[in-house]
Amino acid sequence: MCLRRYADVERVLDRAIAVGPKDSNTRAYRASIELEWHADPQPLSSTVRAILAEDAREGQNIAQLWLRVSLCERDFDGASRALAALPIAGCYDNFIPFPRASCEGVVAQMMGDKAAAHAAFTTAP
Repeated sequence: MCLRRYADVERVLDRAIAVGPKDSNTRAYRASIELEWHADPQPLSSTVRAILAEDAREGQNIAQLWLRVSLCERDFDGASRALAALPIAGCYDNFIPFPRASCEGVVAQMMGDKAAAHAAFTTAP
């Protein structure tokens, strides 16, 4: 993925899904390739919806990708729900940790709530 060899990543993830088709994180990660490669959020968005329809508890396992696609689609409700499912530690982007408060600030900023965004960014370590 870091080398942008997206076709190779797709093949590897397709094999992983064949071995464990119920692994929600692998399914969501596979769907995120189109977002990374072609800036198309649709596959990830529909995969997230399908995973949540199968078992809403899986939201915590895919929260980071759910949040990302919700931000890309400017889906305020989805972003808020993904944020609620996000682990207390926050999320990672290219292996860089972002504390939960930072994620909260991004969502608040997207929603136009400047006060909440400022408060969240101020509390982020």
